[in-house]
Amino acid sequence: MNSRLLSFLPWLVVGLLAMFPLLESTFYMQLLTKVLIMAIFAMSLDLLVGYTGLVSFGHAAYFGRAEV
Repeated sequence: MNSRLLSFLPWLVVGLLAMFPLLESTFYMQLLTKVLIMAIFAMSLDLLVGYTGLVSFGHAAYFGRAEV
């Protein structure tokens, strides 16, 4: 791919995500928010368990509460 296109692509994604609340309904905004929160949770759990080998009960407690 063209390197210029690759440098423009992240800015395009950020712009689309910034315009998302203006274009979509409340349901999709809440869905996107929950998806991003779960993605952050998964990345942090992967960092703790996968790379350091630490088991975090704090993550499990938050995840159990977040699905209520």
